[in-house]
Amino acid sequence: MSESNKAQTETVEEMPALLEQIEEMQEQISEAEQELDAQQQIAFAVGVFQANVTVRTLLESLAEGVVIVDRKGRILLFNHQAEELFGYTAEAIQGKRLTVLLPLLYENVHDSHLESFFKNPQPRSMGAGMDLTARRSNGEEFPVEVSLSHLETEVGIFGLAYVTDISLRKKWEWDLQARNQELDAFAHMVAHDLKGSLSILTGFGDFLRAEYANMSGAEIKEILDTIVNGGHKMNSIINELLLFAGLRNEQVESKPLDNAEIVHDALLRLRAEMDKNGSRVEVPDELIRALGYGPWLEEVWFNYLSNAIKYGGNPPIIRVGSENQGPFVRFWVTDNGSGLTTEQQLGLFEPFARRHSGVAQGHGLGLSIVKRIVTKLGGTVGVESTPGKGSTFYFTLPAIDSTE
Repeated sequence: MSESNKAQTETVEEMPALLEQIEEMQEQISEAEQELDAQQQIAFAVGVFQANVTVRTLLESLAEGVVIVDRKGRILLFNHQAEELFGYTAEAIQGKRLTVLLPLLYENVHDSHLESFFKNPQPRSMGAGMDLTARRSNGEEFPVEVSLSHLETEVGIFGLAYVTDISLRKKWEWDLQARNQELDAFAHMVAHDLKGSLSILTGFGDFLRAEYANMSGAEIKEILDTIVNGGHKMNSIINELLLFAGLRNEQVESKPLDNAEIVHDALLRLRAEMDKNGSRVEVPDELIRALGYGPWLEEVWFNYLSNAIKYGGNPPIIRVGSENQGPFVRFWVTDNGSGLTTEQQLGLFEPFARRHSGVAQGHGLGLSIVKRIVTKLGGTVGVESTPGKGSTFYFTLPAIDSTE
């Protein structure tokens, strides 16, 4: 083979490698051009921001976070509020893709939305009717409202996003929704229980009016006792509802309390029920003193003891106690009843839940009131129970020395 042919053959063999190198160089040139374009746009945006006092003052005075991007979704500018919202400095975020501020779920669809906006860059809200979220530098997602606008400049159209953190508003909305659900349950439960009590009163009242002349004194007394008990029950329902509603807004000062005295007062209110079923309540001479509010804690003890008397064994044997648990004091009421399954324990402290449906009377507010009171006093509530071995209902309060 001649030297000329040999050189041609080597050149042909080297062509694929040369073409690959050329493609790599073209890609590098394209990336460099894009980077230069981005830097020019960033420099322009920053220059306008820094040079124009009016623009700078306006952007920094806004309560919303302002994010300025080019049509390729590169971030050009952050105002101070945006830095606070997202956790990036303006310098660190410049040139990055806007997708770093979006939940991972939306990264794949963002480019089409961005392209659509720049085809028709009109001021509008983003994601109308949707729950939008954004992503902070630490990965945390938070709910936002976003308004879009645009700015025509010498180097092209910029997109402006005005971002508002609505976490607090969402919390209010969720709280309001929970309260509305609670009130709905409230209406149904109260209507059911008060209607039941009223039916008893009117039913026995009508019977007494019709048959009074033919009844003995003992029969009349029995019916009157039933009517009076029904009235007491209705009064108890109303009182607990008033307490339940008032706990939302009423503020009290916690003070060191002797819970043994409070338990004694609660038992006085339950004396008739205890005598009726032969309940025995064992209370130590002293219970550990803790911080709380007397009138509210009497309702806590009353509810726990009342449930123990209703659902205890035959006869009910009830024990009261207390113990130190670090910065808290734990109080409890233990009964010898049938106990509760895991399923029965779920939701016991939620409004309008009943401990044993159909077993004993009750209007489903007691334990939810206990939870609301104790939570407001800085403690917790709970139950420990095993079927066939009784139940222990407890609550905690801040210890006296926990505030020192």
